[in-house]
Amino acid sequence: RRWLASSWRGTILQYIWPTVLGMMAFTGFFGLVVEITGPNDVGQGIDVEDIATGSMLYHLELISEWWWKLQLLTTFVSTFFLTAAFKFWNRFYWTTRAIQGRFNDISLLVACTSARGEDRKLTPAAIQCLDDIARIQRLLHTLYWSSVVKRFSAFHSQEGISYLLSFNLINLDEYDSLIEATSSGFGGHNAAMMWLTSRIWLAKKNGEIEADNAAMQ
Repeated sequence: RRWLASSWRGTILQYIWPTVLGMMAFTGFFGLVVEITGPNDVGQGIDVEDIATGSMLYHLELISEWWWKLQLLTTFVSTFFLTAAFKFWNRFYWTTRAIQGRFNDISLLVACTSARGEDRKLTPAAIQCLDDIARIQRLLHTLYWSSVVKRFSAFHSQEGISYLLSFNLINLDEYDSLIEATSSGFGGHNAAMMWLTSRIWLAKKNGEIEADNAAMQ
């Protein structure tokens, strides 16, 4: 509970609490002014017909009518955008879980079927295969979300691809392929998906993994 109470950065509370407190303070101050300067029976309920035209209470009654109409519109707009935000979050969440699930499937498949020597240890070729697949998965994950979130779209520029190369997430051949894929509109994440699929089939062909055809489907 203490952690949840302190984890409010990025939430709506962080952005609206100064405005809400300001409006509450202004409303309290304005109510105090009306209580002091208004008629003695202001809090006892007055008919609209008894309010003098041009008085403070007359203008407050106009504001009250406008407020109730605005409240309906505000409720409708807030509900609409809240529903749209929830749908976006829900789609984002299940997309994340789907990607995570497929990565888990691939990792489990190649880890369980990697080639082993007579000492039951992984062969050097199998270790290299696992390293390549793990690297391409990280690359695919990075390129996919950078294609969805505009904040990270710089990864698809030439400077962004050079950044990936500097961290050894790609090699020189893959660098040239990503430059061509992004410039043609194919998408770097689609290219990484093809690399991942090709690397798994190449590993099976070279005997680096010993999965049967049923497991590869």
